[in-house]
Amino acid sequence: GDIIDRGSESRLLLDYFMKEGKIIKGNHEHLMEDFLVSGKYYEPYVWLLNGGVKTILSFLPQNKKTQALRLE
Repeated sequence: GDIIDRGSESRLLLDYFMKEGKIIKGNHEHLMEDFLVSGKYYEPYVWLLNGGVKTILSFLPQNKKTQALRLE
């Protein structure tokens, strides 16, 4: 668990474990899933404040990350 919300390495870790085919869902994965799918357990800001923003940024190309960080 807790593969998600590992800062700038979130995408790399997720890609690696998706190739392996086995992940035990932890609380951060649950937060992200709820944010993306249903929103019935948590308010959206809960995931964003607990690593969600950095996880989202890890999926952006480097030049877009720089632009997004300037907005923070």
